[in-house]
Amino acid sequence: MSMQEFSDNLSTLSYMSRHRIPSWLYDSKSKALFGRTGKSWVLCLLFYATYYACLAAFFTGLLWLVLYFNVPEDHPARTGKQSLLDFKPGLGLRPTVEVQKSMIKFSTGDPQTYFPHVDNIDAFLQTYKDVNAKPDSQFASCKGKDADTKDVDKVCKFSLENLGPCNNKNSYGYSKGTPCVLLKLNKVYGWMPSPEDSSVSNDILVNCSGQNPADDENIGPVAYYPNKTVKGITYGVFSNAYYPYLGQSGYLAPVVAAEFKNPKRHVAILVRCVLYNVKNANKDDLNFEIMVD
Repeated sequence: MSMQEFSDNLSTLSYMSRHRIPSWLYDSKSKALFGRTGKSWVLCLLFYATYYACLAAFFTGLLWLVLYFNVPEDHPARTGKQSLLDFKPGLGLRPTVEVQKSMIKFSTGDPQTYFPHVDNIDAFLQTYKDVNAKPDSQFASCKGKDADTKDVDKVCKFSLENLGPCNNKNSYGYSKGTPCVLLKLNKVYGWMPSPEDSSVSNDILVNCSGQNPADDENIGPVAYYPNKTVKGITYGVFSNAYYPYLGQSGYLAPVVAAEFKNPKRHVAILVRCVLYNVKNANKDDLNFEIMVD
């Protein structure tokens, strides 16, 4: 190779090296990336950050104004048939230690297995204890003839003595193998129960049984607190005096304690609780399992 050819090759390599990165991508002379210098990029990013921050603040403020002037504070925005519960409350249950499971399983000889259930019921009833500590003058009279003319702005006191032996002193029966569960109705604003047969009772009735014949044999007798006997059958009672719920301060929904007095040991018992004597409630069964070891 001659010196002239070698010099030409060096010139070619130098040219290719200088032009390997397109100038529109990066200009080495002006230090510009995609046509913008570093300072220009910083200013551009600051502009868009400020723009979108102002846009977010504007829509947040607009949403706050809409909610402030359209959502009432003393009652839900959606009531009646427009509510999520379709104006039909359903049955709920305590204890609910595991949301994903409906089995209440424990061993009478191992407190660690039933303490979570006891603690769950305690936490649920704590609100009742706090509200009941207020003077009686703050509550409506919900018994006898006065119950018909009670002040709807006041709430009825729900005494935990109504739950009978289902109390914290005896661990709600879990330590003795006679577990209690608390049944409650979902709170629905403005809902007033409509009895199916007012000659039988004006109150809502509830009854629990096995889901199939084998469970009926294993479940044993069930006691309810408070209760009412209708045509020889004992039911739990949700008193009509506690309705309607109108967002009153300190409102306490009625609770029924169901005590399983002699469930068969070491067997999973399928339980079904059903509402009776009410037209305008969700009649879907409340299903759960109990297993006592």
